[in-house]
Parts: sequence; C-alpha cells; structure tokens
Amino acid sequence: MVILLLPLKENKTLAKELASLLENFGGVIHITENSIFEYANLSPEFLLMNTDSLRSIHAETVLYLQTDDSSAKHFHNFTPDKIITVSNNNEAAENLITIGSNAQCTLSVSSNNENKLHIALQNTLATLNGTSILPCEIAVNYEKDYSLTALLFLTAILLLCEKLNTQTLEIDIK
Repeated sequence: MVILLLPLKENKTLAKELASLLENFGGVIHITENSIFEYANLSPEFLLMNTDSLRSIHAETVLYLQTDDSSAKHFHNFTPDKIITVSNNNEAAENLITIGSNAQCTLSVSSNNENKLHIALQNTLATLNGTSILPCEIAVNYEKDYSLTALLFLTAILLLCEKLNTQTLEIDIK
C-alpha cells in the first residue's frame, strides 16, 4: 500500500478530489483528523492521510504531497520516498518532483482543453521501483470538473507507482 501524506492546511477540497480520482486506480482509504472514508471495491492500494502532526510512520512507500513552500515539513522519524510539490522554483533533488504550469517543473501543463489535459514530463523520472520513464507527453481525459493541481498530483502518483499505461500515455477518468 502506498501512503500519501497531505498537510491539513487548506487542502480539504484537494484531498477529496484526490480520493475520488484514486478510486479509479486501485482505491483509497482517506483519513482526516476526524473521519475515515473508503473509496474502493476491494483492498485499496492507497492510504491518503491529511495530517500536520504525524511524528513517525513505518511503511514501505510514503509520498508527501506538498502544496506550497510553507507546508514543508521536517520529518522526525521517517523520510518520504518522494516529495511531490507544487512549485514555480527550479528546485532539484533526487526525491523531489515538481508540478505546475512552469516549463521547469518535472510535470507541467502543456495544454488544457475541455475535458482533456496534456501534461509534459520534462525530465526522466525514476519510479518507486527504480524504472526510468523518459520525457513524454501524457493525455488526461476526464469527465468531471477537477482542479489542475489534483490532476497533476494524480499523474505524478500514477507515474511513480507504475499505474500509467506507458504504451498509450493516457489516463482516462470517468
């Protein structure tokens, strides 16, 4: 199971969007400060936690979803496998994946038409299993109104977890 950590600050809508999106890709259990929601038919493949107070975690795979520089955390008893961050900076780090509209980001929006988004993978990306994905363009087809941030996070998660069909380079969300 892949653990996704998302800071509480101003992310309730984003968390609900991500949970709804991940339901299509193996399911998710979403834990907030007061509730637990299950978006899955069988055993979910993801655990999404809204938290600002996690001190330690003992899990095989942890992704930290960072929405701005002020939400950066100093992890106490663990280090996430990857940090996916909304950023306009040209930051570089082995475990850092930047998303946004800036062409310098690891994943950036190249075009956005009605219900079809094109996302460019600007640099070679190492998946959680170590497989390299070369720069490419990914089409995201969606029917509901999702935020660009949620769709970019989803694309990064699916790439890292090798849940994107690398032959078609398309994500279909119903």
